[in-house]
Amino acid sequence: MLFEKALSSDLLENWLPQTCQYHGKFQQTRTLEALPNPLQSSGVFLFDCDAGIIWHTDTPVISSVIYTNQKQHFRISANTQGKLLKGLVHANMSSMLQALMGGDVTHLTKIFTVELIANPETDAAEELKLLPKSAALKRHLQEIQLQKTAAEMNIWLINDETKSTRISTLEIAEFQRPATEQCHHLFGADSLNCEALYFPAKLADAIKTER
Repeated sequence: MLFEKALSSDLLENWLPQTCQYHGKFQQTRTLEALPNPLQSSGVFLFDCDAGIIWHTDTPVISSVIYTNQKQHFRISANTQGKLLKGLVHANMSSMLQALMGGDVTHLTKIFTVELIANPETDAAEELKLLPKSAALKRHLQEIQLQKTAAEMNIWLINDETKSTRISTLEIAEFQRPATEQCHHLFGADSLNCEALYFPAKLADAIKTER
């Protein structure tokens, strides 16, 4: 068991981001058995290990999901005040994404078994497969596959045989400004995305007051 954990840690160390604050673009493809064609979306993201994640979709609709370190999570659509995201699914998604994007090897090896798999059909030398350890997580997620090339990182979330999501992240860059300034540079001076990420309690109170 100790050898397996050390092996998993070594594999992940070489794959996960080494920086704490960065942003980039993403392309996402979601496959559902009930739909004849995959659902395509794209947008930009921002990760700050001290605050959380903004996942902002530009097409086909404008919408943002914000997972914060303060355990307050939001969905913000165009021309709306925002909606609080509650429940175990969002809590688990937040912790898992922040561990993946922040390179938190200790957390990931607690909840996943890591395997190295060969992939001769792509320009990536190899791929990683993350298998959930707990029965609770297995109910929502069958496995995660990571594929890294010189230009991008691909993340494939396989929920079950009928649902999967493939995410490609590209044009990744570290922050060039103080965190809140970098956020406003990406999303605009009046963006609720930045308020949700850096002042989540304030926005949560405003949403509750609106109700």
